[in-house]
Amino acid sequence: MKTPFNKVKFFISAVLFLAMALGLSMPMQTARAATPVVYVKPDNKCGGKKPCYTTIQAGVNAVDAGGTVNVAAGTYVEAVNVTKPLTLKGSAGAKIKPDNTTPMLDNGVRRVGVYINAVDNVTVDGFEIDGKGGTVHLGVYAFNSNNTTVKNNVIHHLLNDANNVAGVGIIYYGWGQAIDNALIQGNTVSYTDHHGIWIGAVQADGVTPILSSNNIIEDNTVHHTWQNTDGRPQDQLWGGAIGMDAAHDATIHGNSIDNTGFNMREIMLINGFDNVSITDNTLVHYDGADAHTVSWMQPAIEIASSTNSNLAITGNSITVNTKSSAESGWVVWLPDVAGNSSFNNNTITLTGRFAPGGSNYLHGLVFGYTGLDGNWTVQGNTFQGGNLGANSTGIRLYDWLPPTSAISISGNLFKGWATGIRTDALANAGLVTVNFNNITHNSTYGVLNDGSAVAIDATCNWWGAANGPGPVGPGKGDKVSTNVTFVPWLISPAPDGLCGDGGPLGTKQGVTVSLFNLLPTGDKNSDKKIQEAINKIQKIFDASLWVDASQLDPKHGNQFFDREKDAVNKLNELLKDKHSKIPTATLKGFIGNLIDADRALAQVAINAAAGGDPKEIDKANEELAKGDIDLANSKYGNAIEHYRLAWQHAQHAMP
Repeated sequence: MKTPFNKVKFFISAVLFLAMALGLSMPMQTARAATPVVYVKPDNKCGGKKPCYTTIQAGVNAVDAGGTVNVAAGTYVEAVNVTKPLTLKGSAGAKIKPDNTTPMLDNGVRRVGVYINAVDNVTVDGFEIDGKGGTVHLGVYAFNSNNTTVKNNVIHHLLNDANNVAGVGIIYYGWGQAIDNALIQGNTVSYTDHHGIWIGAVQADGVTPILSSNNIIEDNTVHHTWQNTDGRPQDQLWGGAIGMDAAHDATIHGNSIDNTGFNMREIMLINGFDNVSITDNTLVHYDGADAHTVSWMQPAIEIASSTNSNLAITGNSITVNTKSSAESGWVVWLPDVAGNSSFNNNTITLTGRFAPGGSNYLHGLVFGYTGLDGNWTVQGNTFQGGNLGANSTGIRLYDWLPPTSAISISGNLFKGWATGIRTDALANAGLVTVNFNNITHNSTYGVLNDGSAVAIDATCNWWGAANGPGPVGPGKGDKVSTNVTFVPWLISPAPDGLCGDGGPLGTKQGVTVSLFNLLPTGDKNSDKKIQEAINKIQKIFDASLWVDASQLDPKHGNQFFDREKDAVNKLNELLKDKHSKIPTATLKGFIGNLIDADRALAQVAINAAAGGDPKEIDKANEELAKGDIDLANSKYGNAIEHYRLAWQHAQHAMP
């Protein structure tokens, strides 16, 4: 039985047969050949490689999604609009140079060298993008583009536009979506009216930031940004040579930035950050005074944000060259944070000129005022103040810090400032620790507590002298203010310097400070003897006498006991002076503390000799007991001698 379907089959077969009989051919649809790689050369001579095009745009249009456009050396007067995933690979000498006849690609209002137009997985590698001689607003513009790489390009001479939002070398911008997994690497960006490199995203309202993730800006050279060739007033200029807006798990690493114009920042982050690292960058910061009058120097690094956590700023070199003689400013401004953040192994160096005296200042590191209660570690940095300014400070802690924020400052160098570290009346003073730093050659104070009732813990620092700080202490090192705890201190520079924390060395340091605090007594003779005793004790702070805070050097221990005996003799003279105004019990307490520390040194040596010559150990213990009897009977010189002998026998007993 024939069905309608069978009739259709018969009809088609009949038509095909008739066509063949008449020698006719039927039109056939052929598949487009795959084009994963294309070539571009201005003269259309690609050395036999095909397909070959004369413009980059033609190559972009022709290549398959995910393919590669290989661009030969030459100058390409065009703007490239990328609307598919691909790799643009420029050979040495490949230059994109739009002129004023080149179409505006960014909504028809801005001229762009390469416009990555709302497409992911694009790479732009190895081009020069030259805006010189034309009106080119943006070098590479990645709009709503993720997983995009811009590397090994040289981009220069980008101009601002009437809306004051152009003049950027490389910009990634998200509108209504985040920008994720961007890599900007190995580029050179220069002579821009605004930023060199910027990554950010906002909601469709154009204001509310969107948190972007996993973006990396590394190993770029950025110079002569913020040239402001259209003469914008200063209040319309705001940003950095490299900037990010609202970032998570982001990295700014290994970049070199200098000659940033118009007093702008080298690195600026705004609108909230989490797990962001700024590492191993080299920044040369100019205050812009050669271009205009400067009263406030913007920071080299500024994180202007109220919601931050877990920031790491590590290994950066920051040199500030100030040319203004009447300005103030901060070199690095960091926010309060949630979580734990660090500013470690950086170098801040001030150079240039500064007006002597006056109220102006340049502070190296300043923390923000947003009220978050996380913790900061400041470790291993070098703060070189260059002796610029009578009020400049290496680290400035203002009273806006929250009461639960802990700040640990350790292992740093503070040199050449008016004040190494200065605090206001801090609500978190008890959580600020300043330990194992080298604080030297600062003209006014090493550490200044300017209002906190709670003392700042500044123990175990090197103040530039083995006898510690002044003027509240007896030493000749950098000064400390009241309400700064500085005992014990290092008797030689960190990191290898010895601190007397918990040992005989610290005890002796404490005695010198206690003696110093007795001055003046009201009796010149007493004052003289106290000072002589202090001077004698300070001689035992010679680092060559010590192995650690509880052990004497075997080769120099006898010198220690000689100097100790001289110091105690001076105090004993004062003890016998009937005109002395110092209570006998006080003096005996000081002498007892000194000799108790000698006993502890002998005991440590005996303990260390355990397992050695038993006869020598027995002799050491006998001398120790004799010393205890003489000390109890106020025979101070004899007690010191017995403890010396105990120590010597312990040395002989060492296995």
